Amino acid sequence: MGARVQFVEELLTNAMDFSPDRAEIIVRLRKDGTTACLEVQDFGCGIPTRDLSRVCDEFARGSNATRFKADGNGLGLYIVKGVVTRAGGKVSIASHEAKGTTVTVRLPIV
Repeated sequence: MGARVQFVEELLTNAMDFSPDRAEIIVRLRKDGTTACLEVQDFGCGIPTRDLSRVCDEFARGSNATRFKADGNGLGLYIVKGVVTRAGGKVSIASHEAKGTTVTVRLPIV
């Protein structure tokens, strides 16, 4: 259970780190047949379109990340993707710069 808790913690931490104070963060969990879908939606800085394809890579950060969180190491989404992939799931990211990001995790229900 530890790794599954870690990926949820990473998603929530990212949403908080890249959102302004008092910004709403929405967490949705739903069952879709044999799949659990977890969505974490923030209304923060968003990820530039040109960076979306690599933000789950090791040490990768959005090109605008240092304006919001200078001390990040670029491992948060990398950890999420690794844990989810090892569990047989998938991660998708939808984002609009200056409007926010939604990370969706789909995991098989066992």
